Amino acid sequence: MTTLSTVASSTGVQTRQSVCRCMMELITTYNPNATAIATLPGFCGVSLGFTIDPNTDCEYVS
Repeated sequence: MTTLSTVASSTGVQTRQSVCRCMMELITTYNPNATAIATLPGFCGVSLGFTIDPNTDCEYVS
């Protein structure tokens, strides 16, 4: 079972971009709670290494 921490610390660009796209989908789906969704990684004790906000372009996540 892959954990959020494992995925967040991945050095694979495609994996990190997949996490980004997942988070962006949550923001799109739950727009009123975009700020809350952006704080989830910190709440879970992980650092994604990129910022999640409505303007994030996951293609630039490396």
